[in-house]
Amino acid sequence: KAQISELSDGQALRGFYIPGATNALAAANLQETVRTAVKKANGEIKSTQILAVQRHGEFERVGLRVALSMKIEPLLNLLYKLEAGLPYLFVGNLEIAARVSRRRSDSKTTENPDLAVRFDIYGFLRPEVKDEA
Repeated sequence: KAQISELSDGQALRGFYIPGATNALAAANLQETVRTAVKKANGEIKSTQILAVQRHGEFERVGLRVALSMKIEPLLNLLYKLEAGLPYLFVGNLEIAARVSRRRSDSKTTENPDLAVRFDIYGFLRPEVKDEA
């Protein structure tokens, strides 16, 4: 009964959404989440751009376009952590390009090159947040 009551109150679902009372605060929280995850994965963010909020029924989708540089294995772990964690985040439009220097024929560099990575990442704002703000 307690679990059913908690679900009907929406408290249990709060962790699924990006925290923030407004779209701007949610975008800032999303940026911080991505920045922290990339830093832990030893990546380097080149740029982030806040995407226009999109409405999906009663939900608002908040997103970022991210450009970063990192190695392949940490990138795989980063993408997994972003998509498998809370709040629920979704990665789309993923572009990966190897940056291999033609001047050096160092086998370590060609086997595990730095990658130029671009992707969109988004999550959803809690529907009742708009009513409370």
